[in-house]
Amino acid sequence: PFFEAVEASYLYAENTKTAFIEMAEASGVKLLKPKQFDCKNASTFGTGELIEDALNKGAKHIILGIGGSATNDCGVGMATALGYRFFNDNNQEVEPIG
Repeated sequence: PFFEAVEASYLYAENTKTAFIEMAEASGVKLLKPKQFDCKNASTFGTGELIEDALNKGAKHIILGIGGSATNDCGVGMATALGYRFFNDNNQEVEPIG
């Protein structure tokens, strides 16, 4: 959740081109110790990286489980990982955190 590399996995059904991704694998509270809980500075960026990987494998459908997230960024991190950019009132790109 804090832009550090973690090993995360998801299921991919080749026959239906469906990826089953659990947000908690890359952006989850399970990756943190209680003293690290800080949803304002956490990001769903890693979840976006999992989605990108699935798309690169040919996924046509994505089932996304959102339980257990350590984040509060409304998916901005996930969208940023997929190439979207967000800007503030001064036309400055914002960091993809809560």
